[in-house]
Amino acid sequence: MRTETPPHARISVALCTYNGERFLPEQLDSILNQTRLPDELIVCDDNSSDNTLILLRAFAEQAPFPVTVMENKSKLGSTQNFLQAIHLCSGTLIALADQDDLWHASRLQHSEKLLLEHPEVGMTFSDGTLIDDQSKPLPGNLWTSFGFSDIIQQRLAAKDYLVCVQLRFVTGATVMFRTFLRDLCFPVGEGWIHDEWLAASVPLFSELYPLKQNLICYRLHASQQVGSTQQISAIGRLKLSLHMFLDAGCAHEKHWNEIHKAATLIQVVCTRFAEAQLESQGSDRLSAYRQFANYLAFRSNLPAKRTQRAVSIFRKRKLYAQYSNYSGLGSMLKDLLLAHAPLRYL
Repeated sequence: MRTETPPHARISVALCTYNGERFLPEQLDSILNQTRLPDELIVCDDNSSDNTLILLRAFAEQAPFPVTVMENKSKLGSTQNFLQAIHLCSGTLIALADQDDLWHASRLQHSEKLLLEHPEVGMTFSDGTLIDDQSKPLPGNLWTSFGFSDIIQQRLAAKDYLVCVQLRFVTGATVMFRTFLRDLCFPVGEGWIHDEWLAASVPLFSELYPLKQNLICYRLHASQQVGSTQQISAIGRLKLSLHMFLDAGCAHEKHWNEIHKAATLIQVVCTRFAEAQLESQGSDRLSAYRQFANYLAFRSNLPAKRTQRAVSIFRKRKLYAQYSNYSGLGSMLKDLLLAHAPLRYL
């Protein structure tokens, strides 16, 4: 895998803002109070109509590091705005920041230390504490709320990077990555968010490493674009599953749409990097992505009639193992029972 280990890292922070005057001052203060200050802060404002730009310009005047503030004349949206900020960064390491979170004082220090000590790692991300709109702590933590369970962590530690396209557990606000990956991984594929795309594409070129420390305070509030979901107990999940089976009016549509969406997104990754110059590990990982995409395509294209579906599934013995490895045998039961009008797209 390609690596880059500069003798002295230079950290750029890419911060995107949009009407963020309520929480932005706390976030800027937390960046200012880092035990390892950034070498530059790049801010791209997405055409805010409040006092966000006034706050940013005042901060830029007194910050002990260079601050660049870019003002978009028209709204780009979160993903494109982050891409703009990332491409303006000049450091060897890039840390992403959201306007409404708070950083623990050692956020940059720990992330930089990990990347300098492990040159094979291209990107790291961390856990975080949860806070409300009053900056008061909430129960649980970031990884739990995003479903990054012990089992998934073990799979990632074993370099089973298929989890990066199966699940969404990397929070961009905790990410730091090596700048050389910017040109290899971007632009972001259609339908993807920038941090999810990084998590899926970085393993094709380098290693991904989670930091178990809580390095940020992740704010949950009504106006955020992407937030964590509340954890559902085992009994709650059972009740929800039963409800979905009983409510046939929405169960089948939700089930097949999720399969279709997942297959489409993974195919975007496979198509984008089909001609990339990958080393052997990257090629193996892309091949695993393709196999999973083919599995989802098979499920999405199952016949409408249940008897024909059963024949299609049971005549291919390898599918038993695929259902078991990828999504569980319960998903096979849903594929057999739920009404289905195939959408052929792959």
